[in-house]
Amino acid sequence: MMRIFFVSMLISLSAMSCIKINETFVSPGRVPIADYHARCQPFHELCNSINGTQNIKVEVIGHGSSSWRYYPMGINKDGVVYGNGFQSKATPAMDVKDLIKISNSIDPTMSIELDAHYPPKDHLIRKIYPDDGAYVMHDIPEWDKNKVNNKNALSYLHANTLKGILEYFVEEDFYKKSKVYVEIKVDKIHYEDSGKEELEEWCNALASELTTFATHYQRDDQENWLCITSFSPEALDMFYKSLNDSTLQSQFDYVLIAGYKGGIFKSFFANMKGYVPKYNDSIQNFIVDTEWLDCVWFSEQGLNDFDSIFTKIVVDRKEKHPSFKPVEFSFSNYQYKEEKMLKKISKATPKKYKIRSFMVDIDY
Repeated sequence: MMRIFFVSMLISLSAMSCIKINETFVSPGRVPIADYHARCQPFHELCNSINGTQNIKVEVIGHGSSSWRYYPMGINKDGVVYGNGFQSKATPAMDVKDLIKISNSIDPTMSIELDAHYPPKDHLIRKIYPDDGAYVMHDIPEWDKNKVNNKNALSYLHANTLKGILEYFVEEDFYKKSKVYVEIKVDKIHYEDSGKEELEEWCNALASELTTFATHYQRDDQENWLCITSFSPEALDMFYKSLNDSTLQSQFDYVLIAGYKGGIFKSFFANMKGYVPKYNDSIQNFIVDTEWLDCVWFSEQGLNDFDSIFTKIVVDRKEKHPSFKPVEFSFSNYQYKEEKMLKKISKATPKKYKIRSFMVDIDY
């Protein structure tokens, strides 16, 4: 009896430790919803300092549809689609359309970020819902596991298709002030040669889904509101080429997410929530040599020497391709608490490159 009690206590303590770790160490710089405007202001001021501008509010992007706790992260063993937080893998995710509505109420100009996934052609969900297209979730679903076939999971996915979410976004006219960043999620298999054929199929399908939205809904300020992001240069290239029309290609913005530099320790933490490639010369050359690339997203935690990297990119791109537009940069601000993050980003040399936006985690 004492042994059972002792084991039970250990399990409880372990669970409490996991809860504390999840709440304290995952996204320590996340912003309580009530503090959004006050917490963003110092970062706007810092961006003005880096860009050499005054009183300009750069774009703010809400990570995971502007909800750290309720954005769909994955599917647990019971088939429940869960979010982040104190009940990790048990807190039910909310409908993404509801998250977007909340995001718009916080700040109508705040853009949102979504993750797109395509199931295998022979998966059960394809047979039940053949016209669904891409689904929105942070982690790449383990399509071969029974939990994905659970009625709860199937129901949530069907209610949260990328197509359905974008239809809601345009019906509410959110696109007139806000933008949507759609990430093409890529695991290691699809980043490397063995998965390239299927990756190309995903990119073709995504281009087909988004074309109608890009052509039928345009902002008065003529800025693109649909933006494609990925850690994979090849995924961006495949998507761009699949549009096969220069006018259509110009109706999207293209954003490369930079990975990390460092050894095993850095790799471990960078890959905790999905595959993140190591930043190398090949990726940097892609940034320098790709005319249509608009922006590079980065985490200071992944690229400590971002200032020297970006300065070199700007110089090399201008020297090699003087007719190319300058590439811009964007950082995520939630890996550290506010004071520490501001200090780390302030390493940027003023007026060497432009900070286009920063990404926030919002909690409620």
